[in-house]
Amino acid sequence: MIINKIKNTKDQKVKLCKKVLSISIACLSVITSSVLVNNTVYASNSKTVQAVNSESNAFTSKIKNEALKYLNVPYKSGGISPNGFDCSGFTKYVFGNLGINLPRRASEQANMNKTVINRNNIQTGDLLFFENTPGKVGHVAIALDNKTYIHASTSKKKIIITNMSNTYFVNNFVKAIRVQ
Repeated sequence: MIINKIKNTKDQKVKLCKKVLSISIACLSVITSSVLVNNTVYASNSKTVQAVNSESNAFTSKIKNEALKYLNVPYKSGGISPNGFDCSGFTKYVFGNLGINLPRRASEQANMNKTVINRNNIQTGDLLFFENTPGKVGHVAIALDNKTYIHASTSKKKIIITNMSNTYFVNNFVKAIRVQ
């Protein structure tokens, strides 16, 4: 080790240890106050990280609260209002109420130029896409968290909350995208 190679006094060894320790702490500080964006780490101070997180959390909270307002609203093919929704009408309406314009159809929403999210990293507000016919997106939902989603269910004939362990999710999930 470097410390053992120093032939001078014990004080010099202690100074070197302190210097190595302070450099290590500085490096650790940079790593722990970094932001990960698209697999690239950007160093920032903790105030910036908190601001980004709180802004993101505020948005996801708004999406979740807006979506939950329509729980149990009837399913209606082609529906785009609280009188009745289909799946993409529901997502378009919820996001539209927060100033985000989505395309009308689930397949169009799935093809938006947005960040695709790994199934293990789904968060509140992410759009979830499903295929009912192999190779064709035919259903869209909004993640309420990393375990549940809200959507206009054709089988239940209303807006419902479904667990991601449900066989429909497991068997038909295609992808998730982060709108904001």
